Amino acid sequence: MLVFKRIVSSVQDAVNFLMIKKKLLLLYLAIGIFIIIMYFIPSDHSLCIFRNVTGFPCPGCGLTRAGRYLLHFEFQKSFEFHPLFIPLALILALYSLQLFGIDSKTRIIARLMADKRFWAITLCLFLTVYAIRMIILYPDVPPMVYDENSLVQKISKLFQINN
Repeated sequence: MLVFKRIVSSVQDAVNFLMIKKKLLLLYLAIGIFIIIMYFIPSDHSLCIFRNVTGFPCPGCGLTRAGRYLLHFEFQKSFEFHPLFIPLALILALYSLQLFGIDSKTRIIARLMADKRFWAITLCLFLTVYAIRMIILYPDVPPMVYDENSLVQKISKLFQINN
C-alpha cells in the first residue's frame, strides 16, 4: 500500500510540475515554430498584418526579417531591417528564464517584467525608432516602403472611377 501511495504521489508531482511548466513549454514551442518559419521565409515577403491592410509599415516592421537574417548570421542586415530586434530577443529570453524559474530567488526579472516604466520606456523607444526610420527611410528603403498590394489600396481601386 505504501508503494502505491508513493507511485501516486510521484505521478501527481510530475503532473503538477508539467502544469506549472505548461506556459514555458508552450512559449518554447511557439518560439521554435516561429524560428523554423522565419528561417524559410523569403526575405522580400512581409508578414505584417498592419502593412498588409494599410500599406504603411508599422513600428515592428522588419522584425521578422531581422530575425531571419540573424539566424543566417547576417548581423548587419539584421540591424538594418530593425535595430531593436536583438534587445527584443533579450527581453524574450529574460522572460523565458523567469518562467523557467531561474530568477526565483532574486526576482529581478519578474520585477522588471511587471514594471510599467520598463514597458513605457520600451514603447517610447520603439515609437522613436519608428519615427526616425519613417523620416530617414520611408518610402525608399525596405522594410519602410509602401505596399501597393495592401487591402486598402485594393479597395480604393475598386471604387476608383476611370475616365
